[in-house]
Amino acid sequence: MKEAATIAEVLSLVGLTGGLMVGLLWLVFRVARGRWVSAPAEVVDEELRWMLPDGTVHSWSTEHLTLPKDAATSGADLEIFYRSHRPWEPHLERVAHDEKALGLVTLLLLGVGVVAFVASTILGFVG
Repeated sequence: MKEAATIAEVLSLVGLTGGLMVGLLWLVFRVARGRWVSAPAEVVDEELRWMLPDGTVHSWSTEHLTLPKDAATSGADLEIFYRSHRPWEPHLERVAHDEKALGLVTLLLLGVGVVAFVASTILGFVG
C-alpha cells in the first residue's frame, strides 16, 4: 500500500508540474502570436493577397495553401485569418493546430496530476 501511495505522489507531481510547464508554453505561444484577425483576400496571378488595416499588402503563394476549388482561379474573393503579431502568415480557418495540441496535453497532464493527487490522499488516509 505504501508503494502505491508513493507512485501516486510521484504521478501527481509529474502531472501537475508537467501540466503547468506545458500550459506556460501554450500561453507564451498565444501571447507571442497575438489575437486572430480576419481580412478579405483575393487570388491574383496564383498569389493570395490581403491588406492590413495600415495599408500594407501581403502576398502568399497559393502552392503553399489548399484553397477551395472555386477560389483557385484568379479574381476569387476569400476571407483569411492571421495573427496580429504574424500578419504575413495566412490561415483559411481560425485555428492553430500546435496550440490546440499544447492545450490538450496541458489538460491531460493536469488531469493525471489531479487524479493522482486524489489517489495519493486517499491512500495516505487508508494506509
